[in-house]
Amino acid sequence: MFEIRSEFKDVSNHPIISQLRALVGEPEFESLFTQLTEDEDTNTRFLLRMELRRVAAPCQRVIDLRLKGVKRCQLVEHNGQTHYMDEGARRIFEAGLKEFAGRYTMAIYDDVERYAQAARKEGRQADDEEPEVNWLELVRFGSLLTRDSERMHFATPVLIRQGGMVELSGSTSDISLSGLQVHLADAAYINPETELELSFPKLTDANKRPWPPLRYQFISQQDQRIRLRLLDTEPHITGLIKALIEHNQRRYKLDIRHIQETTRSRGFEQMLLSHSPALPVFFDAEQRACYCLSTVHNQPLQQLLFKDELSLLSELLGPRRIKAMLARDESQQESYLLMFEHHQQGRVFPFAGELEQLREQGLLDGFLRFGVNKPGWRVLKVNLFTTHVQALAGLDQDPNTSGADLQLTDTPVAPVPKEIQELSCVALLRDVTQDWLTEAAQALPGQVQDPNVLAPYCIQWRPGIQRIAMRFNDMRIEPRFRYKTPVQLYFDGKTIETELQDFSTQGLCLRLNEPIDRLPSELDVALPKLQRLSTRFDLMQMPYRVVHYDQPSLKLHLMIQDTGQVHPAKRFFSQLISANDGRLQPLDEDESTFAIARALRQSIVASALPTCLFVQKHNGKVRPNWLGVPVSPMPLPRLLSRLSQANGGQVAMDSLMSHQQFRMLLQDWRDNQRPHQSLLVALDTKGLPVMSRLQGQLPGEEALRFLQQAREKGYWGVWLLEFARTPKPDMHFIQNDLNYISRQALHRAKRLEQDLWGTVAMVEVTDITPLANVMLGLKARS
Repeated sequence: MFEIRSEFKDVSNHPIISQLRALVGEPEFESLFTQLTEDEDTNTRFLLRMELRRVAAPCQRVIDLRLKGVKRCQLVEHNGQTHYMDEGARRIFEAGLKEFAGRYTMAIYDDVERYAQAARKEGRQADDEEPEVNWLELVRFGSLLTRDSERMHFATPVLIRQGGMVELSGSTSDISLSGLQVHLADAAYINPETELELSFPKLTDANKRPWPPLRYQFISQQDQRIRLRLLDTEPHITGLIKALIEHNQRRYKLDIRHIQETTRSRGFEQMLLSHSPALPVFFDAEQRACYCLSTVHNQPLQQLLFKDELSLLSELLGPRRIKAMLARDESQQESYLLMFEHHQQGRVFPFAGELEQLREQGLLDGFLRFGVNKPGWRVLKVNLFTTHVQALAGLDQDPNTSGADLQLTDTPVAPVPKEIQELSCVALLRDVTQDWLTEAAQALPGQVQDPNVLAPYCIQWRPGIQRIAMRFNDMRIEPRFRYKTPVQLYFDGKTIETELQDFSTQGLCLRLNEPIDRLPSELDVALPKLQRLSTRFDLMQMPYRVVHYDQPSLKLHLMIQDTGQVHPAKRFFSQLISANDGRLQPLDEDESTFAIARALRQSIVASALPTCLFVQKHNGKVRPNWLGVPVSPMPLPRLLSRLSQANGGQVAMDSLMSHQQFRMLLQDWRDNQRPHQSLLVALDTKGLPVMSRLQGQLPGEEALRFLQQAREKGYWGVWLLEFARTPKPDMHFIQNDLNYISRQALHRAKRLEQDLWGTVAMVEVTDITPLANVMLGLKARS
């Protein structure tokens, strides 16, 4: 046996460490240390002294046990740092703070780490059981126009009056030029539909006169904490608040948590926007369709609705139909378009009708029974929203949008054209065709409609709709250079010959010789001619992913794939650029088109995003962690908002689907590349979900039987789940916000980046209950 020399001993578990670690730096430490180590040799005493100094040193590390597979983690804040721990770790953390007189030390960090390792081991031994409740953190969409000015921590008593209700008392926790947050003295219900009047008994102006009562609008409530938006925007009111902040900002800390929340929301918004299959269509002041935003992910809808420079959108979404939808209540500004093709004498005639219009004219059953058996049967869902293009036009250059250091982008953009600022509304068009609903409608009894009666529903291809590529600076913020050379694409066993148009260190722009159907999201690229210039790099099989495919111009934008190693194209093009400095022609992009695309994109983010689950991967486990919900009066967002208010701003995963069902959805996508499924939901008499099943779990008549049983006990609903991978977040859009957060609190910026970069997929959730009503012949209510 070899004897281990003392200088290599691990003394971290020596009993003296736990006895003396809290006394390091105290007057009695030296005498106690000498007394307790008198039997130890010199080397051991040295190692013990060094270890005691280490564990007693202040610690700045953020604890996040979610990344270590620990379940049921909660947010714990200490000295401005945000940690995530479960209940056991929190008790250890708080006990350590008491031991070290409120100081966060390396000893506390080590104790929590040891607990996490043990908890993870126990979790593995329990056969990887899922938590009883998997909570989803809520992300509020539409943050572009929310309260976003700098907030100051400030506490002052307030009295709240709402209509004829009893006066409530509380205290502010932060205040800004656009709103404030109040902690109520007692739990109380706040009516979100009625404005509030707040009095500030202890605040006076420069002349010692008391502040007047101010009007606020309710935003949200969590337990006894409510968030309010200021309605009084007169100069003398904002002057009072501004003077208060300027006078006290040296004594009170700025609260940047709201900036962290809105920046996270914007990051998820851009992620959803760039991967959604929905097609946004914009309308001018006369409600005529004039623009649509195109991406590689809504390409199937483009192929359905566009033929060269002609489109069906002008008749599908004509001014009369849009005006009728705008006249409805906001909670009813959605509809379904039923489409099919009629082939006669070698010609194809497209037909389309709106579900509500067909019902009013008594033609719905006949149209459905005739069209559902025809080629090209499709059902499109239309959601209509008013736009904020004019309000958003100046945000890029507005230094007061979210503080003097915050802007939406660091990319200079041209002014938004006047005709874009005058756009009135935007429609979000989504293909919600479901095979099982189509088969159910085909089996419904009834007579087939005489085709001649449906002649008025034949629509024509017309010009006038301009497709604008949704610009993410093509996900390339680095310089791009013009260069033409042959390129070969490899996917699905095929080889496609193309030509390079421009390159950068991060991506390529290619011009195709002919359109490509079913373009994959990932492919291999070869540069045969450039390979002859270099023997150091393998340029014949480089992994890229598709960012955007502009079918009319046959342009394909690619981004290098992250494989964990340095991409050969990145190294090759970096050397090519440096070796040819001044000789390569830089690519000057069309600034006006960029400005139009940005304005339209911001308008969608502000008002027209759907509900979405964001899936993250930690330690090999894939599960939903975030739930994006728009501020909308539609049934599904309203339901999820109710659930979040009842659970402290979180939503239980079981309210949407069980974790087992999510695994089935994920496995089905992996095995069959099927990006969508229907979720059947049973709701109680209060409209809250109690049970759900994936349609794939219920073959044949079982789906209808499940919905019938749900109707007998309450209500039912059908939600469409659309799965998509999210390989990379669009960080460029929020980079300035991240820089601002990192200057104030670096750990918050790192946490935010981890949340976005850890997201690997998303699941859009769309309520298609009214469509299922019609195609199943089953009412949703008992």
